[in-house]
Amino acid sequence: MTASRGTGPVSGGSTRALDRDAQRTRLAVAALLVPPVAWALSLALSYAIQDFTCSAYGSVAEPPPEGAIFAVLTVLNAVLFLVTVLAGIAGFVVARRIGRGRRSPLVFLGYVGAGLAVVFGFGIVLIAWPQFVVEVCG
Repeated sequence: MTASRGTGPVSGGSTRALDRDAQRTRLAVAALLVPPVAWALSLALSYAIQDFTCSAYGSVAEPPPEGAIFAVLTVLNAVLFLVTVLAGIAGFVVARRIGRGRRSPLVFLGYVGAGLAVVFGFGIVLIAWPQFVVEVCG
C-alpha cells in the first residue's frame, strides 16, 4: 500500500475519500455547535453593548446615541442569525448527502444541527426584536 498525495489507497480507500469524510465530520460538528454559540454571543453582546452604553451615557446625564446602538445591535444580530442559518444548512446538506442508503452518526448530527439552527435562530430573532418595538435605552 502506498500513501501518495491524494491518489494512493490508504486502508482500502483513497485519501480524497478520507478528506471528504473528515470535512463532513467537521461540518456536522460545526452545525451542532455553532447555533448555540451564536445565540449565546447574541445574548451576551446585545446585553453588554446596550447596557454599558445606556448606563455610561446615563451616568453623565447625556442622551445616548440610540441610532448608533440600534444599528450596531441590528447588524450584530443579523450576522449571528446568518451564521446560524448557514450552520443549519451545512448540517442538513451533510445529513442528506450521507443519509442516502447509509447509517452514520453524522446523519444524526447533521439533522440535529439543522434543528438547533432553527431553534437558536428563533432565539436570536427574539433577542433582536425588542429594539424594534421599544426604545433602545428606554
